[in-house]
Amino acid sequence: MVVNTKRTIGLTALILSAVLMQVGSSWLFGVGLAVKIAGPAAIFAWPIGAIVMSFVAMTIAEVAPCFPTMGGVGRYTQYSHGNLAAFIADWAGFLALALAVIAEAIAVTQYASSWPFSWANTLYNTELNKLSTEGLIFASFLVVFLFLINAFSVKFLMNSIKGLGLFKFIVIVSAIFLPLAFLFPNIKLGNFTAFHGTIAPYGWSSVWTAIAVGGIIPAFIGFQAPVTFAGEAKRPERNIPLAIILSMVISMLIYTCLQFSFIASYPLEKIGGDWANISLQSPYATLATMLGLHFLSILLYADAAVAPTSAGVVLMGLAPRTLYGLHSTKHVPNFLGKLTKHTSIPLNALVVVLIISIGFLWLVPSWQSVISLLTLCFMINFLGGPASAMGLRKHAKDLQRKIRIPFISLFSFLAFVSISFLLLDCGLKMTSYMTIAIIIGFLIYLYYEYKVNKFKGFGEELKSALWIVLYMPFITLMDFLAPSELGGIGFFKYHSVAHLCIFAAGIVLFYIAMVKTSRRTKLLSDFIEGYKKKII
Repeated sequence: MVVNTKRTIGLTALILSAVLMQVGSSWLFGVGLAVKIAGPAAIFAWPIGAIVMSFVAMTIAEVAPCFPTMGGVGRYTQYSHGNLAAFIADWAGFLALALAVIAEAIAVTQYASSWPFSWANTLYNTELNKLSTEGLIFASFLVVFLFLINAFSVKFLMNSIKGLGLFKFIVIVSAIFLPLAFLFPNIKLGNFTAFHGTIAPYGWSSVWTAIAVGGIIPAFIGFQAPVTFAGEAKRPERNIPLAIILSMVISMLIYTCLQFSFIASYPLEKIGGDWANISLQSPYATLATMLGLHFLSILLYADAAVAPTSAGVVLMGLAPRTLYGLHSTKHVPNFLGKLTKHTSIPLNALVVVLIISIGFLWLVPSWQSVISLLTLCFMINFLGGPASAMGLRKHAKDLQRKIRIPFISLFSFLAFVSISFLLLDCGLKMTSYMTIAIIIGFLIYLYYEYKVNKFKGFGEELKSALWIVLYMPFITLMDFLAPSELGGIGFFKYHSVAHLCIFAAGIVLFYIAMVKTSRRTKLLSDFIEGYKKKII
């Protein structure tokens, strides 16, 4: 049964919620981190990353309007693969959003550490590349602030986003054009091939690595905002797909232009001519300072507080709604499924997100480490897109669809394969962490499965979810057998044909299993019957 919530969010607010979520700390740090990993070839990483995420977004654009309910992307898998598969997907999504909240808090704090005040300089440890104790306290207060905004009301949240969006737009346009205008006509186009005489000094494979661990995937996850707010959106059948597509295009253009401006205006000689020497404390603000653009520096430091904070506002709003979606499988405590009477906000879930986010903050006080972990979590969550799209095409031909995406089978396959190869390139350490997280989620599910259902019908649930339960252990095994570049034992050479072919064959088998084990769940049948009777 669809949750009846007040539909107060229009198309403009949905697009802005997505774009602001996408253009958060990634533009402040991701542009510098991407060029540090891939050199000037990083300019190709943003369009490629957007294309990969568009494959995922297309699968979700078809499914989301059919089920305009509050919750995360993985919840749609509940209709096509049952409770266990949905729980694993949304468990990963919830962890990603909780990590994303602290990534934005760390971003604000890290940029603040460059302010010309003695107290600010104590917030970040440049030698260890992480927040100091003072910085952690500062960031914790910021997380509490994000909590308070979301606890007030969704309407206030969306009205705040519009104001923050205008300021962010002004700063980003300034960051793109002011350095180029200042240097014109002596724009440093030679920077693109200055190091080792090539645009890809660290190899073309580094572009894929930058997409996987350089903060590029999180830069395009904002399409989750319209999806998660679907239960509160006006005209969801039209506005959700439009918001997803338009926000993706807007963000791709913004990031590609930012990367071009950064590379073409950077005084490369001041870091020894090697892109790997770029400091990540405050990359764009450092560039403005080196160029003597003090007005831009002031704008950037101001936006370093506004941009991640506005993204954090959206993320703090999404995380409890994903946790609320987990409650629909009845495998988390009941109090997480309660909504406030007047605003329909899952306040209890919001409090839990606050506690968990601050806990993560103190455990992982580095933006680069957090962004790598949340990338993995988001990619597991995104598997719910192709899984539900293919499952519903197969078992729900009578489902009333608001939109049908052409070539959905192709988009689903490309999304699944792209996500898999990105996960492989994250390396053994990160994929091991993700496997442990999946195991923890699986154990939580087993506990509540016994407590609530006494394992009644569990066999069918496990059969439909086995592909996602074993998916990360398989990728971790392939990273274990990989060479030292990925943290493995070197059984295969780096990006060798044998390694890639065996991995690709395994992923195709997982994809086939994902499609084959989908089914017409009781939840799906009830939804369709209810719709026909005009109950929903």
